[in-house]
Formats: sequence, C-alpha cells, structure tokens
Amino acid sequence: MSPASNPAVQPPVRYLFEGGFQSYLATVSDIIGNNSFPFSIEQAPRERQENLFGQDYSEAGERQQAERFWIALSRKGLHIPRLIYFAFLSEQQESAQIIAEYLCLLFGHTEATTRTRKELQLSINRWARAVEEEKLQCENRAVFLRKENRIPICYLKPKYNVLPLLTRHFRNQFGNLNWGVFDQGRAYGIQVREGQLSYWNNSNNILELEVWKNESNQNSGIRKAV
Repeated sequence: MSPASNPAVQPPVRYLFEGGFQSYLATVSDIIGNNSFPFSIEQAPRERQENLFGQDYSEAGERQQAERFWIALSRKGLHIPRLIYFAFLSEQQESAQIIAEYLCLLFGHTEATTRTRKELQLSINRWARAVEEEKLQCENRAVFLRKENRIPICYLKPKYNVLPLLTRHFRNQFGNLNWGVFDQGRAYGIQVREGQLSYWNNSNNILELEVWKNESNQNSGIRKAV
C-alpha cells in the first residue's frame, strides 16, 4: 500500500480534568458529546489546579453536566455509577483513561478504544473491589483521638482515596456528635460539625462536600461490570 493511500493516524484529543469526580464526569461527558475519538484523559497537575481547597472550583454548569451524566449512567445499570466511583477513587495509573473508555463503550462508542470490553471490565472490577476492601478495613480499625477541646479525629494513611466513602459509616456510629477523619498521605480530611459535612486540608480551609446520589447504597457490595 502506498503512503498516499494510508491515511495518517489521528492523534488523540487531550483532555485534562480538575477537582475530582465531578470534574471527571463532566469531562467524559464532553468527550462523548463532542465525539472526540481517539482521546486521552488525565488529571491536571496540582500546579494547574486553582487551589482546590481555597476556591470554589465547582461551577454550576459543570455540576449540572456531571449530574446529568450521572443520571444517564444510572440508566445503564443501578450498580454502574457506584462501581465507576469506587474504581475512580483507586487513583491508579491509567484508571482515568480506562474508566472513560468503558463509559464510552456503555454509550455505544466502540471507536473510543482499542481495548476489549472484557479488558476494561477486569481492570475496573479489580480497582473497585480493592477500594471497597480498604474502605471496610478503615471502618473496622479506625481509632479516634481527642486533643484538648477539639473534635475526635481519626488519622489514616490509606492506599486508596477512601475518605469520601467513610461518611455514612461514621455518621451512623457517632449520631449527632462531631467527628473528623484525616488522610495523612493526601493531606485532607472530612469532618462533621453540628450535622454539617465538610472537607478540610492542612490550612483548615473548608470546602463543602459533594454528596453523590447513591450515598445510601454505599454499604452494599460491589457488583461487577458487565
């Protein structure tokens, strides 16, 4: 075949997301909506992010777009959003890319990936299961310390970003009491004061927590991607 008859391979469209799961969903929604295939997706370097804990990075448009995508994803199977969220929190190399490719396949875009559906499913199921196992370990082994007049705080150093998954368990455990959990490796925490849930970091800047729609199902087991 002559070079003229062999079209050049199209370079992937590069996408960066900032601000966690909400930003990720909105970005994947853009990829699908714009038919941006092939594509690459990764989290923006920390220096590119607009001080996540000091500013309101969540624009209303992004939040609405992410919520619409979340609802559409729920229609693909009630267990799918939770599975995707757990896998995302694993923060593994290539997880953002592989999850996005799987989401594209769910919405009928086979051109989005050169990987098979089974390959994508195996990775996502493995990550989600590992995150769920560590979540349960943290719930069972948590030790809360109280210093002076501060609220009781549990210091953890989990492999995966499980803190957003611990809120339901500790709310049930403490009822109306104040408490906090801090991830020493990622340098951020969650706390409840007077019933109000929030994030905080080392400089004590507070960011209102995003509570995803299926929080009530967080204690049910992970189901595999199909």
